[in-house]
Amino acid sequence: MIHATGAAGDETFKDILSPIDRKGTIICKIALNAFINDVVNLVRVGIAEDSKSRLADDPENQALIHKLAVRDKDLGAWASQPSPLDFGVSTHAALIRLLNFDRTSSLLSLPGPKGKDMTATELATQLYNLAGPGHERRRIIAPFDPKGTAHPVFVIAFERLALLSPSSPKDYTIRILGKAIPKFCIRHIPTTPIPAGRGAPIRRPVWDSWISLGRASDPKRVVPSHTLTLDERFIIASQRGQDAAERNHVDAPWDAKDTVLQDLPLLLTRSTLPKEWHIPSRSSGYVLETYEWVNSHFDLNNNVHRFALIIGFILSKCAPRHTIPPDLPASLFDPLCRRIRPGSKDIAFIQKANSKGHHEQGILLVMWTVLIVALSEKDSPICARFAKNQGLGPEWTKKHGSKGVVPGMLVFVGLAWGTGLQSLSGGLPGTHWGMRSRKDALALYSAFSSMLTADARYGPYDAVALLLGHGNALMLATSQGLNVRNIAFSSAPSSSTTKIPKNNRHSKARAALPVDDDDDDDDADESLHSSKRIRL
Repeated sequence: MIHATGAAGDETFKDILSPIDRKGTIICKIALNAFINDVVNLVRVGIAEDSKSRLADDPENQALIHKLAVRDKDLGAWASQPSPLDFGVSTHAALIRLLNFDRTSSLLSLPGPKGKDMTATELATQLYNLAGPGHERRRIIAPFDPKGTAHPVFVIAFERLALLSPSSPKDYTIRILGKAIPKFCIRHIPTTPIPAGRGAPIRRPVWDSWISLGRASDPKRVVPSHTLTLDERFIIASQRGQDAAERNHVDAPWDAKDTVLQDLPLLLTRSTLPKEWHIPSRSSGYVLETYEWVNSHFDLNNNVHRFALIIGFILSKCAPRHTIPPDLPASLFDPLCRRIRPGSKDIAFIQKANSKGHHEQGILLVMWTVLIVALSEKDSPICARFAKNQGLGPEWTKKHGSKGVVPGMLVFVGLAWGTGLQSLSGGLPGTHWGMRSRKDALALYSAFSSMLTADARYGPYDAVALLLGHGNALMLATSQGLNVRNIAFSSAPSSSTTKIPKNNRHSKARAALPVDDDDDDDDADESLHSSKRIRL
């Protein structure tokens, strides 16, 4: 069967703007189709031999005969899927059930060596090294099946791809193939088996040893209820394995609404935007232009953009309590450096009386992200308005202000500066408030991401508290699965300022953040944004 590799995307690939990349993607599709067919045939042959061996050991066992017949039917259903190596109940979860015939675990996954997962680019590099120039001198080994047909197809494909970029054929081929692998929904592949003894290792892939192309971490193990039947436990376990693999796969589609703040470390490596990402309906004029501009210029390799998405994700989880209270003390700001005082971060967010739209987390995530990116990039339509001494404008304010998406929150979290309380509720851009420099934004992102990577258990809470304060982090702890340290904070935020213990580890993190000293004139002459564009 010829697989479509087309579950993701239009056959004309209109989403690929470069004509050369579009041609390259079509070539990759043909080669990857052959690769998928080899994988399916490898699984077919492997399961057939396994079933034959089991039946030879117990030829009269009617229960076994029935189970093998069901397995064979399931194999046909899986193999007929257009993208059998994608996530999904009929693909990944079905493959898990096929490969875990004995059903011995409460959370099943694809069998294979631990710690050997790779990225799509690493797979593309391996394929190129085996089928690129000089392939005649190399053995055909994993990830290719020596008995399959994909290797000669890739040899021709790589020759064609080299013609599209004569100056750097290897780099271009690996780049375009690395992008095509997740585009055509190849999430996991067979690999070599774990060595069983001192003999020469097997260099070809086998049907019952797999690796992920997403560097998945170990999923949480939850034992199904003892009231379930064995078959029900088997189905639930395979589904959990599929969910865990998809959740941790950097290239997999993901739902922001199903992701909690305890999973924040995953957002540091995601290569795709959430499924909720879309331009809000009924937008027009410069508002629509801004959304379209951000949508076309958004780059997850730019850490300022990635941080914007993460902050948008965090603030959307605060809904509907994601508004700064109006009755704040004047002492909130340091009048010299125009920063919010460190101890003031623990003022509790409130819910506005008219909170229509404040529960729509997907919309809020997009709105916050677009606002931050648009304010951070001097070429955006919003910043073009500011250059003409215009503000956000009534159209923008009506659409976003009613949902609590206002620049004042960016002052609170530390991405913007403000001259006083007026900056939290409005004010003129460039006069009462403005975005901090990219250097400051990246320093804040560095402190934030360091907390996530330094401590898998408590890091997400620490990082949220860095931006929102401990009171608001505690407010989110239960619903967002945040693990809270045994520290001296109340169980719920209050409207008064919470005193932070001096021995709290956050003092070290805050010390790493930029401070306005005499030799730093960022805040004295700070424009709305930095003119220097950083691409990381």
